[in-house]
Amino acid sequence: MPEEFKIVVDNKNLLTDNRELGTGNQFTDVAPNLKMDKVDGGRGSAWGDYDNDGDEDIVAVGTYQPHALYRNNGDGTFTDVAEQAGIADPRGGWGSLFADYDNDGYLDLYITRGGWSGAAENTLYHNNGDGTFSDVTHAAGVADPQSSFCAAWADYDNDGYLDLYIADGVIGDGAANVLYKNNGDGTFTNTAESAGVANTGNSLGTAWGDYDKDGYIDLHVVNFGQSNVLYRNNGDGTFTDVTPTTGMDIPVTDAFVTFFLDVDNDADLDIFISNSGSFQAFIAGQITGTAPHDGDRQVLYRNNGDGTFTDVTRESGLYHAFGAMGANFGDIDSDGYLDIYLATGAPQMGRLERDALFRNNGDGTFTDATLALGLGNIGKGHGVTFGDIDTDGDVDIYVPVGGAFIGDQWHNLFYQNAGAGNNWLTLKLVGVKSNRDGIGAKVTLRVGDSVIYREVSGGCGFGSTNSLSLEIGLKAHTKVDALEIVWPSGQVDTHRNVSVNQKLVVTEGKSL
Repeated sequence: MPEEFKIVVDNKNLLTDNRELGTGNQFTDVAPNLKMDKVDGGRGSAWGDYDNDGDEDIVAVGTYQPHALYRNNGDGTFTDVAEQAGIADPRGGWGSLFADYDNDGYLDLYITRGGWSGAAENTLYHNNGDGTFSDVTHAAGVADPQSSFCAAWADYDNDGYLDLYIADGVIGDGAANVLYKNNGDGTFTNTAESAGVANTGNSLGTAWGDYDKDGYIDLHVVNFGQSNVLYRNNGDGTFTDVTPTTGMDIPVTDAFVTFFLDVDNDADLDIFISNSGSFQAFIAGQITGTAPHDGDRQVLYRNNGDGTFTDVTRESGLYHAFGAMGANFGDIDSDGYLDIYLATGAPQMGRLERDALFRNNGDGTFTDATLALGLGNIGKGHGVTFGDIDTDGDVDIYVPVGGAFIGDQWHNLFYQNAGAGNNWLTLKLVGVKSNRDGIGAKVTLRVGDSVIYREVSGGCGFGSTNSLSLEIGLKAHTKVDALEIVWPSGQVDTHRNVSVNQKLVVTEGKSL
């Protein structure tokens, strides 16, 4: 048997209690207590403060029930106000994304629809600023009546308005992906073909990130059963496929979702791809002494800082993770390093892999800490997202759950984080010349001898949006020596000696 496929059972790889991670860092599913345990064939979810009351709210969509909009009451409880808000669409959905596309200070909502169910129109809800939304899909020109799956917001041309990319064609109907350029007047124009990103490869996942830090946000697209594509933004409204020259042309057969994140705090963005390949492939490899198909696994690409990437999945400890349809990231122990949650389980009734949480050890490796943290639901997890429900500085986790069949359902999960006792800083960015949400902004924190790097994301994972506020763990550091923000407009703001354990609203071009 090849050495890389032998499993060594030791205290580092098999965590059965909380001794190694600390007894305070434990998750509890509070969804039933909060009446957020909806059984809806869970798909995408999104965090965002849609009513500007200072608390994070959550949208959840599924294939069997109308959408849910859980308004945070600020006292540890939530109320589903979807019907009153005007978004309780009985058609359900596959993805949900909060973003302020018109820069009026209120988060709007985009719902993707169709997925493997076939072609269907998506919906853009405009936030009216009074707790209600209006369907402006056709007026804005963003219906995209195809088999849409994931989508993501970003300002690809740096004009101050958010644009929208949508992954289409998962059912193999040849549908091309869409890039809706924001015209700045409430309408959008599909520029995918002229921009060079009209991918027709059974697309599932997509994410934006400025991997080469040239000031123009780049695009990654994963295609089910076909080659994935990294598009470099040329800065003139067009993109170039740089996949072969960047070392990212490894075949990932059952790729599902993707996201950009800095796993090693070296101030550039790495890329993760989830894969729904089964554990049976690994077992077959053990029996025959051969490796499983290299495409049937998760992939972590480390950014080398020179425009290329290296596959570091094996050495990082993520190589033996299987079955992830959904995935996302957040710093669950506030140590300054981003951890990865895998939501597992393909549509087949026999696929019963447990979800997995891989804790970032801060040395380039990850440890499966699932059981130690009170996680590990066995079900069909999808649009997992991270945010802070109670503004206590640690990230909580929302997991929509639901299989493809009526008899393969479970309620959605809401894991509240008891915290690890570390210090933290939460930043809500407000763009002025840049888009209002600060999506695409690069944030660098210098704390002692350490550097922490984050970029505001407008959508990643399984049709989902993490909180647009950055929840940043600082471990034991008692202040941030320097906080630097490079805004999409090119504006650079630096703030010094920032106090910890607080949520700050940071406005472009202004002092704290």
